[in-house]
Order: sequence, then C-alpha cells, then structure tokens
Amino acid sequence: MTGLTVIGGIVFFCLGVYLFYYAMKRIKMGRQIKDTQKSNIVSLKPGLVEIQGKVEADDAISSPYSNTACVHYRFSATKRQRRPSSDSHILQDIEIGSGRKGVPFFLRDDTGRVIIDPEEAEILEYKHGKVFKSESGKSASLKERMKKLKAADKDKYSKTSKPRPFFRKMDSGTPLDIPDDLVEIEAGSDEAKHTHKKYHESWIQEDDDLFVFGNYGFNPKKPGTFCMQKSKGLPFIISGSKEYSVLSSFKREVKNGFLVGTACIGIGVLLFLIGIGSISG
Repeated sequence: MTGLTVIGGIVFFCLGVYLFYYAMKRIKMGRQIKDTQKSNIVSLKPGLVEIQGKVEADDAISSPYSNTACVHYRFSATKRQRRPSSDSHILQDIEIGSGRKGVPFFLRDDTGRVIIDPEEAEILEYKHGKVFKSESGKSASLKERMKKLKAADKDKYSKTSKPRPFFRKMDSGTPLDIPDDLVEIEAGSDEAKHTHKKYHESWIQEDDDLFVFGNYGFNPKKPGTFCMQKSKGLPFIISGSKEYSVLSSFKREVKNGFLVGTACIGIGVLLFLIGIGSISG
C-alpha cells in the first residue's frame, strides 16, 4: 500500500506540473496574440500574423454523419458508462473514438484572400455541430467497418502516384462506426443526456467567419505560393469567434490550470510524504 501511495503522489505531482506548464504556454500564446496587430490579407508578410475573414472553398469534403459539405470537421463517439477503476454507479459520457479531417481553403477579407491549410491547427470553436443516435441502438458490424477502412485507405493513395507502403497509418479522419439509421437529437436535451451511445460532429463550411493566428510562409504543397499553416514551435489557431473571445477562453484555461495544478501538486506532496512515512495517514 505504501508503494502505491508513493506512486499516486508522484502521478498527482507530475499532473500538477503539466497543468502549470500548459497554463504558462497559454499565457505566452495570449501575449503573442495581443502583441500581433490584425492584418489585411493583401498586406501579409512572412511570420506570425492575425487575420479575420470568410471561408471560400474550391474543394470540399463531407462530414461523416450528416454529409454536410465542409472544409474541416471533427467527429467523436461517446458511450454512457462508468469510468474505468471507478466505484461510482453514476454513468458518464466516455469518448470511445474521435478524429478530424480537412482540406486547404481560402480565407477572404475586403482586400484579398489567402490559403489556409488546417492540418494540425488547433480549432478552438466550430460554428456548426450536430449530435446523432442510432434508432436501433446498434453499431456498425465488423464487416462494414473493414469495408470503410479499405475504402478510405484506397481513396487516400489513389490521389498520389506513390505506391502504398506495406506499413502505413490508416486514415483516422474517417469514422468506421456509422450506423445506417442515425437520427439527429438536440444537444443538451434530456434525450441526449440519456442516450447510451451518441455520435457528434462539428465542422467549418463556406462563408463561415473565422479568426486565424499563425505563421504565414511558403506553401510546400504549391511551390511559389504562400499560405498559413502549422510551423514547428509556432502556434496555429483557428476559431469561429473573435479575438476577444479567444483571449477570454485562454484566461479561463490559465485560471483553471493554476487552480487544479496547485491542488494536484498539494495532493501529490501529501501522498508522497504519507507513503514514505514522514507523516501518518
């Protein structure tokens, strides 16, 4: 028991340190956004920039559950169950699968437009979202899932001349469990709260007004052009809200990070001291 107490103390302490680290990163990112003046797209220069504009799409993909035309989506599936290693009889929605997918799109303001590559971007807020359930309560069969996986894999490599490597990562942007009897339910309703398994999707579509903060530089996918995309060591944020809302969300995350982090460190130190016998439990 003493060994488990020491390990538990170390785990809580490490979690607290991580939350402090995350909060500090949010503080730094918030300062970067504050110090960066919003630019007109026509006058963008290489480096960190902040822009606001509307989505224009030459290409589009379909969201997995509602088949809505969009340029980026996130999906997840949740199941009501008890948390692992919990003695509580209270059921909670536990995420059992998730993924995201997007294609490059344009963001336009009154002065021009720029390519946005959403791959690896941190999407803070989506303007659209839906929740679904299966009328029968059944999940897709293993055969159906394998069929979808093979189709997604084939589609991915049919767009390139490169041969499919034997060891390769399967597409995580396409859900395999899509029952054929999905119906939409109202998010936050009593029905949604008591549905055993739910399917969620959020997306960005044409004409959405977006806030984008990130690096503007050479586009490796189209030599001779520029775009905004994820760059190593630099933030890349896309949000369906304005700058002040982004900064407000950062402030909440920083506050919660420090509060919960302090609690975790305190609990960790206490458990560690009990475990090594410095104080009695």
